[in-house]
Parts: sequence; structure tokens; C-alpha cells
Amino acid sequence: MTVLRKTRFYALVLMILLALWYWNSDFIGRLIYPLHYKEEIMHSAGLYLVDPFVITAIIRVESNFQTNIVSPKGATGIMQLMPETARWIADQSPEFSEASVHILDTPTINIRMGTWYLRYLYDYFHPYFEASGLDQEADRLAIVAASYNAGQGAVREWLSSGKWDGRLDTSEQIPYQETRHYVKRVHYYYKKYRNLYNELTSTNTSIP
Repeated sequence: MTVLRKTRFYALVLMILLALWYWNSDFIGRLIYPLHYKEEIMHSAGLYLVDPFVITAIIRVESNFQTNIVSPKGATGIMQLMPETARWIADQSPEFSEASVHILDTPTINIRMGTWYLRYLYDYFHPYFEASGLDQEADRLAIVAASYNAGQGAVREWLSSGKWDGRLDTSEQIPYQETRHYVKRVHYYYKKYRNLYNELTSTNTSIP
């Protein structure tokens, strides 16, 4: 095979590969960003009216869909709930019991409790959303994600003192480096999963 023919052959192969990549980009993307426990996520999303992509992004950042991990601080399960947070959730909502705290490594329980907590955070900061004119999902998610990571008390103090205005674009103002990174990662995965898994939009939820 001459050099010219080799060049044309390799160019053709490259074009075919690029075409396959384009046509199957969603397939490849789903391999890179898999979605596990879809039914559990969609059920909890519908139950508590939380965007399923918010739940998915939090899970991806917290545990990458691993269910039996425990952080050095004691956070447990797929949504990495602290036992004291789980106990507080159980006290607040009659649908959970003290027994729920002891089975946080069960995906169904962990996802339901974690989603209940996300709903609580959206509702908790709703007055701030309204007063500040934060009507973009990315900004509301930034506040909720920051609270999931650092605690609602810390975030409330940042917002009330003016240390951070709650917007994604100004997340560099967040005092905690870990939380700054966390907020950006959650937003990144939120967009990725929203682009790849359109079927989750069929869940009967009200976007917070």
C-alpha cells in the first residue's frame, strides 16, 4: 500500500470513528457517567417533589453510587448521611423511625431520607430565594448543595453576613474550600446527568 493510500485509509477510519462517536455520544456518556438506583431516585423525587437530577448529582459526588461506605466523619450510605442528621430527620417526619437510622446502608432508606432532607433545605431557604430574586435553578442548587455539605447554619450565616450572596457564579466567596469545590462538582454532575438521562424528566416532580 502506497503512502497516499495509507493516508486515505487512515483518514477514512478516522472519519468513521468520529461518526460513530457522534452518533453514540450518549451511549459513551452513559458508560462514563452511569446511573444506578434509578427507580429509587425517581420514586423519592416524585414523593418529595425534588428534581431527580439534583438527587443524582448529590449521590455522584457523595458516594459515586456506593452504598456501603462510611466516611471518616461517620457519614453513611449512598447519600452519605450523618447518623445525627438521620436521627433528626426521623424525629421530624413520622414516615421514618429510629430503625431507619440503623439501616442507612440500605439504598432505598438512604435515598428517601436524603431526598427528604434536600426538600427540607429547599423549603428552608425559600424565603431567601424569594427575597434575593434567586430564580435560577443553578443558584438555588448552589445554596442547597452548600448546605448539604457544610450545614444549613453555616450557609445561613454566610448569606446573612454577606460573605456569599448564594449565586453559583460567586461560589468562590464560600469560606470553606471543601464546600466551594463541592458546589461546583454538584453543578457539573447535575448538567451531565440532565443531558444524558432525559427519561428522568418524566418523573412527576415540581422543580424546587
